[in-house]
Amino acid sequence: MVLRSGLVAAEQFVGTQPSWTTALVSQGTRTYARTSGKSCWTALPRSSDQSFENLGLPFPDQPGMSVQAPVRTPTGWNLTIVAEGTPGTLEIDGRSLRVRRLTLTTPQGAKIVEHVTDLASAPSLLKPAPRC
Repeated sequence: MVLRSGLVAAEQFVGTQPSWTTALVSQGTRTYARTSGKSCWTALPRSSDQSFENLGLPFPDQPGMSVQAPVRTPTGWNLTIVAEGTPGTLEIDGRSLRVRRLTLTTPQGAKIVEHVTDLASAPSLLKPAPRC
């Protein structure tokens, strides 16, 4: 995610498995996808499960997210969240008060961990070109 003043301005995801790779990128209102074996990008319908829904929203936020009261830890706080029925935890740094990690547990029991780091400059995102 690329944040500007705390709002999600752009987002990119690259998922890899031994037999395939899927790349998703959005820098505006549309999300584009490219899968293994394809040389072009496809615009996803806004109703697609793969479309990013959080552009323009404050981070961290997902549509319909609920956040419970913080629990003190030795290094900060943990906030239990539920986003689209998926439980997770936001780990908050006690000194900076910034989110440092988001952990989600999928319905299948797999854990997804997102690390949050301040960067000196915005990363280069994939360019969705050429388009199919």
